[in-house]
Amino acid sequence: MKNLPIWVIKTNGINHVPVPSQFYHLFGINGKKYLKQAEQLVLFWNFTNFGLRSRRMREKQNLKKSELVYNRILIAKILKLLS
Repeated sequence: MKNLPIWVIKTNGINHVPVPSQFYHLFGINGKKYLKQAEQLVLFWNFTNFGLRSRRMREKQNLKKSELVYNRILIAKILKLLS
């Protein structure tokens, strides 16, 4: 359990939620892909906090609205499993 790489998911500009690398095992091979999606969503959230328009940011991050909803649910599930 020592020296596990920690990925930090920022849910907003203030809170930091550490997610251990064991997270991959919860989702098997797709774990890395899901983490990447979560990171993209985090970028989206952080930029909207600084007042950029959602649509522009979505286009910039190349994320569709449905993907954002899916990712939000996914992150919620991940955090629930880890808590």
